[in-house]
Amino acid sequence: RSSDLVGLALLALSPASAAQADPCEVIEDYLDRCAVHGWSGVVYVEFEGIVLLHRGYGLADRGAKRLNEADTLFEIASATKPITACAIFALIEDDRVALTDSIADHLPGVPDDKRAITIEHLLAHTSGMPRTAAGGHGTDLAAAVAAYLAPAPARPPGTEYEYWNGGYALLAGVVAEASGETYQDFCRKRLFER
Repeated sequence: RSSDLVGLALLALSPASAAQADPCEVIEDYLDRCAVHGWSGVVYVEFEGIVLLHRGYGLADRGAKRLNEADTLFEIASATKPITACAIFALIEDDRVALTDSIADHLPGVPDDKRAITIEHLLAHTSGMPRTAAGGHGTDLAAAVAAYLAPAPARPPGTEYEYWNGGYALLAGVVAEASGETYQDFCRKRLFER
């Protein structure tokens, strides 16, 4: 459990235990034991600009028995939503988009019956699209937009809250289109490297 890991890290890094053992060795030993019991992940520990530990543990793909490596990428699901929202607000700050913009102003192939959906509707989960609306994937933005917006709206935009992951996927497309960069590059430069 992450709370156990935090507790162990604090204990391992305390002055009393530092004299007894290398904190990184204590943490690595603990994580190795966790991995034996099914835990998996990548751990990165940095202190005062020095990387103390950066290693994968356990399996990245249980079916294929593929091990985690230090550079394994993970699907972090809804943890990207606040990052996407910050990217949208950075674009608003830069006068590249507005909350009231139709998504059709920034995304290719938005069907006529979805043109009333605004950036604000996607941010607030009030697009009118049903929660069950499946989505697209891959690197073809037009195909993803078509897939996410294929179902009929459940209600008019702005009338009711309904959590929809697809809205944030579309916002990632808005970030890329409005910035002229990939979503990752824009977020890295505009949000994380400042």
